[in-house]
Amino acid sequence: MNPRRRGFTLIELLVVISIIGVLVGLLLPAINSAREAGRRAQCQNNLKNVGLALTQFSTAKNSFPNSGVFFEDATKVNPQNPTTSSIYLATSLQSAPSGLSASSLVYTWGRSWVVSILPYLDQQDLANAWDNDGNYLETATTGTALQASNYTIGSTALAILRCPDDLNAQDGKGNLSYVVNGGFSRFPTVPIAWQGTVANGQNAGFTLQWLTSADGPATAQSIGVRLGVMFPGAVVHSGQTAGTGLGTTKFSWNTNTTLSSIQDGLSNTILVSESTTAGYAAQGQGIFSDVETNWACPHPNFTSFMASDNVCGGADGQGTTGACYNAGLGPKNATGGQVDGGNWDFANKLGTFENIGYGLSGALKGGFPYINSGHPGGFNVTMCDGSVHYVKNQISGTVFSKIVTSAGSKLPPAAAGFGGLLQLPVNQDEYAQ
Repeated sequence: MNPRRRGFTLIELLVVISIIGVLVGLLLPAINSAREAGRRAQCQNNLKNVGLALTQFSTAKNSFPNSGVFFEDATKVNPQNPTTSSIYLATSLQSAPSGLSASSLVYTWGRSWVVSILPYLDQQDLANAWDNDGNYLETATTGTALQASNYTIGSTALAILRCPDDLNAQDGKGNLSYVVNGGFSRFPTVPIAWQGTVANGQNAGFTLQWLTSADGPATAQSIGVRLGVMFPGAVVHSGQTAGTGLGTTKFSWNTNTTLSSIQDGLSNTILVSESTTAGYAAQGQGIFSDVETNWACPHPNFTSFMASDNVCGGADGQGTTGACYNAGLGPKNATGGQVDGGNWDFANKLGTFENIGYGLSGALKGGFPYINSGHPGGFNVTMCDGSVHYVKNQISGTVFSKIVTSAGSKLPPAAAGFGGLLQLPVNQDEYAQ
């Protein structure tokens, strides 16, 4: 008789190992999916609270804050000429892969929208210490007692401002994964066009014309503020007001949006979304070679997202004249229903380098002022009513443009020689997840 065998044979052991390998292979995707779902849920929770803080601010102040506050230099600004504004000078800096200098202008860069809502993010101590007369990189402290400087405050890591899937964020720095809705330009009063390129965008050589070339900046502004929610604003530095006559000046380009002015509906308008190219960047790590950025930087490339301005690029979205004549209501379709103008689709068009999600392909911090996220295939948004949605990167440009504009239903309709900008109502089933 054979002796009683103990243990496994080699074949049995291989079978067991194979079974374990198959089970692990089946479980790993599920585990990774669960982890991603958890990170996305945390990101949505952050966005929910940021949106709530902005809404609380609007309730207390009767308007949303500016996306960024700039100091107008009283020795340079002309209240009748927006191209002398510090905002214009900041946005007209030509973006480049590297070497862009901003140090000569940064003394006018005050603070971002994040600073405005610090009390509503349970950061009252940071809000109290912030010096409203200093720029975001100010290192000096004021008062008889030393306190945290603006630079120290803006460099403080706040977990609520960082998405777990933002792989461009750096531990212990002033990261910012969330940006506000700036519409279709970074400065609606003088909406310089943005040209997408393979690595980073740059300012185009023309000013967008939302109506016709005969319309001045005032008209362009009245259209521009209907295309987004939060925009940069300007004040005169208190140390420069004496003797200038500008102490109480209300600049026409300092625009704030109220809840009542969002005429497309609070549930149909994006308030905050995601960007991995905002927030902290050391000198040379972002588009500025000589200036550090953090969540307090007011530059529009670091505070806001815009939808592609290719809607003003001619019939094919690639023109350079800037005139918008093909974005109004189009002819009725075969079933007799109305359709939107064809150019709105260029608000998110694959292959234009300005489409949603492209910024993950290597854009420098500040070099891609469009929505992008680390979530696979989509991004989170908080609407103006506080609701949070997950939206796919491939969302139709026409639908996307409707949830970006705050008053698309009040844009000018077609007229003689003008194709119009009026938008049809948005179907919520086309974007809500």
